Amino acid sequence: MTEQATNLPIQNETASASLRTRSFFNGYFNQQISINATTYDAVNGFFRQRLKSKEAANALTSAILTTSFNNKIDPLALIEDLKQVSDIALDETLALLLNETRRNTSLLGVAQPVQINQNIARNILA
Repeated sequence: MTEQATNLPIQNETASASLRTRSFFNGYFNQQISINATTYDAVNGFFRQRLKSKEAANALTSAILTTSFNNKIDPLALIEDLKQVSDIALDETLALLLNETRRNTSLLGVAQPVQINQNIARNILA
């Protein structure tokens, strides 16, 4: 390889290798998932019944379909199981299910009510 005395970028074969590497990794984390339209409609319909927001239902539908695809779970079987769960338990179940694919720095949680010890509560003046 010859040396060039210039401040301009060097045009050689390593630049094209760098370009090929960047183009490969640009789409590395984009995963293509093929879902049947009836499956999508069933999952989306379930969340639209349980939630007030259409946007939240669409986001949860996408997250559940991606998670079920990654874990090799049938999304319709998952929805059938979720139909038997109350609204409070649904929040906890969805948080646990979605946390399986998240990093530790972005885990979802559900707030638990604080139980005050009765011995402490009687000593607090309101």
